[in-house]
Amino acid sequence: MTTATKDLERKTRDPISCSFTVVSGVTVLPGQMLGTAVFRIDVMTAPDTTIRLTVVGCSDGPGSACGGLNILASGPGGTVSSDPPFTVSLIPLTATEGQPYIGPVATISDAEPTASPSEYVADITWGDGTSQTQASMDGWSVIDTHTYLEEGTYFVTVTVTDRDLDHSTMTSGWVTVADAALHPRGAIINTTNPLNATLATFSDDDPNGVVTDYTATIGWGDGSSSPASITQNLTGFDVSGTHVYGNLGPYAVTVHVCDAGGACSDTNSSVLVFAYTSGGNFVVGDGGVTLGSSVTYWSSRWASANTVSSGAPPDDFKGFADHPNGAPACGTNWSTTPGNSAHPPDTVPTYTAVIVSTSVSQDAAHTTGDSAQIVIVKTDSGYAPDPGHPGTGTIVAVLCP
Repeated sequence: MTTATKDLERKTRDPISCSFTVVSGVTVLPGQMLGTAVFRIDVMTAPDTTIRLTVVGCSDGPGSACGGLNILASGPGGTVSSDPPFTVSLIPLTATEGQPYIGPVATISDAEPTASPSEYVADITWGDGTSQTQASMDGWSVIDTHTYLEEGTYFVTVTVTDRDLDHSTMTSGWVTVADAALHPRGAIINTTNPLNATLATFSDDDPNGVVTDYTATIGWGDGSSSPASITQNLTGFDVSGTHVYGNLGPYAVTVHVCDAGGACSDTNSSVLVFAYTSGGNFVVGDGGVTLGSSVTYWSSRWASANTVSSGAPPDDFKGFADHPNGAPACGTNWSTTPGNSAHPPDTVPTYTAVIVSTSVSQDAAHTTGDSAQIVIVKTDSGYAPDPGHPGTGTIVAVLCP
């Protein structure tokens, strides 16, 4: 005799069958155990229903025949028991506006040892007016992806349904969505007075941010501050402002940017306020000109104090060019009358723009040169329009190129 145990799942109104074979020549006694069969009952069967079994026995060989017997099951499992309950627990979520949340939302726990995650289907209501039906399952976890468009607090509900029993269990809770981070970047600005410039740029991790979401404040570095203007650029936003400084020189500027949702961030910018000289521009040779180097821009001995890469400059040039008599530009030329007949200004700004030349030449009527570079010089005291009182200083910034 052989004994078999089978795990059979009964579909609605379908019979369950199994067979046990008695080997020819073996005598089966009354009440003798042939085998066992384990099976699940119709999902619509009420708990505590007594199981009735119709047993059909057949014999092989000559004179084979089959006969049936309707019997009541007895012992453990003889009646239908209730499906053990299942529970659903919400997983604490960490979400940021504008950024997709991808991961588990809830977990399912079922006391039925033979239960499978495939028996369940989950629906999610995100609390922002959107929902997801038949969310994905990863083992016993309900997983999904969702993007909240704005920061805030949302009431999330997860409903899990047992496909077999058509029974649902729900869990819910509050999810706090954080404001996306801001990323400002400062600027280095060389400007005349008054300043009117973009002091910083910033980006938002929330791709849905608009100009009206933000505010900014500029600390000008002189003890004053004011609200800033914000405009959109191709990759983010610009922070701009206008300010009049009481003195020329460097200032450490702070920019404070905030989102309406509460995220704030700061950055620093450097501002150097300078002025152009009146009536023309001073010139230095390009030899040894670097940030931090000392220069002589006006002197009766200008030619010996400056090195020009194209060759020795004329001794007659004292360092001041009256054309152009406004702001100089890189890539242009300047000119002046020989000697010191071009009258320099009576005073020079404490921070002023100076031309750097690679070539200085002279004919009977003019001294000319190029404007290879424009630098800002912090001027020393002691200057006077008489070339016997030289003008010196230190290069602190480059305007162009």
